[in-house]
This record gives sequence, structure tokens and C-alpha cells, in this order.
Amino acid sequence: MGVNPVSDPEFWDIPDAIRNRNVLPYEKNNLSGRPNKLRIPSAGEKRKLHYYSKCGKKGHKKNTCQEPSSSTNKPAKKARSCSICKKEGHKRLKCPDKPPEPILINMEEQKIDGPPVI
Repeated sequence: MGVNPVSDPEFWDIPDAIRNRNVLPYEKNNLSGRPNKLRIPSAGEKRKLHYYSKCGKKGHKKNTCQEPSSSTNKPAKKARSCSICKKEGHKRLKCPDKPPEPILINMEEQKIDGPPVI
């Protein structure tokens, strides 16, 4: 069986019962905004309990936790120090102990031994 071309609609044999039907186009309901991320769970499926790691209890999240906030008990961050002199208060780029970089005025002043690198 192969693919046959379709003739013109005037040659089609359409019964009167079908020809008189009024077929309406499908109405798609496009909702605005981002689509819903959560799916609808099945009948026997249970929702996952939230677990808040700060207090170690299940059934709630950070915004509904009844425990007092432990943000005041956080350890202080270690102050960053210079990677050259290991002192605090400045970074590597502004280190006063940084060795000076050689300044090249002309490339001809350098003595290069050996063949040129291409």
C-alpha cells in the first residue's frame, strides 16, 4: 500500500449527516504567567515533609520555625589576609612588601640566547 494523492474536495463523497455538522475549533485556555511547577499527587501519595536543618526538626521550613534564631551565635568570619606578606588589612595588589616588577624600556636591551620562538 502506497501513498496516493488526494483529489479536489469537489470529488469527495461526503454523507449528508456529516456535511451538515457544525464543527467548532478547539478552544485552548492559555493562562498567563509561569506554569505551575507542582504536579497533582495521586490518591495514595503523601507529600514530602519539610526538614529544617538549623533546628533539626521535621514539618517546617525556615520561615515557620518556632526555635529562636541562632544567627547571633554564628562564628565570626576569618579576616582575609594578603597572600604575599600574610598580614591583614590589605590585599595582594596593594601590598607594601611586594617586590618591584622589572620595567623593560626596550626589547633590544634584553639578551636572548638561542633561536627565536615562533
